[in-house]
Amino acid sequence: MRQAGKLLLIVVFLCLPLACEPAQSNPGDSGLPVCLNIHLPGGWQPLETRYLDTNGDNEQEAVILYRFDLPSETGQQGSPIRAVVYQIDEEELPNILAHELLTPDNDYLCECACALTMEDVLSGLDGPELVVRDQCNGERSRLTIFHWDSVQIKYVSGGHFHGHEIEVAPNEVRVEERLLDRAQLARRTIHHSSDGITYDWSRDELIFCHEEPQDVTSSPYPEKVVLSLYNHYTDTAKIQTYFTVAGWERLGQCDTGRCGCSSMRFEVAHVWVTDLRSEPENTISGSDRAIVTATVNCERQGGLPDGERPIRWSLIREAGRWKLDNAE
Repeated sequence: MRQAGKLLLIVVFLCLPLACEPAQSNPGDSGLPVCLNIHLPGGWQPLETRYLDTNGDNEQEAVILYRFDLPSETGQQGSPIRAVVYQIDEEELPNILAHELLTPDNDYLCECACALTMEDVLSGLDGPELVVRDQCNGERSRLTIFHWDSVQIKYVSGGHFHGHEIEVAPNEVRVEERLLDRAQLARRTIHHSSDGITYDWSRDELIFCHEEPQDVTSSPYPEKVVLSLYNHYTDTAKIQTYFTVAGWERLGQCDTGRCGCSSMRFEVAHVWVTDLRSEPENTISGSDRAIVTATVNCERQGGLPDGERPIRWSLIREAGRWKLDNAE
């Protein structure tokens, strides 16, 4: 008889209503017993059962969520959550096989509340994938993607991500992680799948955690001006207001490769910043001067790379506004 891993779960084919956890969705025509009396190892606490067609067989499988590493007190909130899929063994009816949903690094799936959906997120795989989201205080803090592999006879994780905010799109996952800095920035990591099967490359960039300030030059934090410059790098009318008059002319209106990209600005399609450091103003001669160092990546029209470059900005405060004055 084929085994479904080393999962220590015993399924008893009895319908005992008092022993059942309440189902969170309709079992429909799953082919499974309406009630599964499941005996879990000590220290495991079942949460709920969801019914989804997780393997593309046009029948609904039972996905059971459970908590483990339970505290000694009665409350379970915060204990990690994992999941097991129960499905019919088509080769040896009426057997039911248990498949635990495992991440590549054996991490847990959720901590607060698991949301399970079937979505087409990887174009190179047949049928929709099972997407598990952890939702804490309205934010998606973890996201895991699974697909059924009929050759390996198991659920394979296509990706496991965690951060303060996670968004998934076809062949792409964006993860934002809040940084503990005065400028209220976040690091966004974009994971991309070239073959539609695995996420094979990623790119980091710094972004404003909230919306960009309407008048960024009036911010007390000069690093915000530098980041905003690269957010609007090709908008001449806008970025000119970020410079002193002398600085704008000194740097050739940023059209000579002096502002971070070696290409002319009209040739640039996209700019992103991967590192941003501000020297403490009290270490610089005069409180109206600041030094900010940025690591800048540029991409030309047509997707051609323009390289990565560190650039050191000198800023001057004029009439209460931080202005870019020079770069090296």
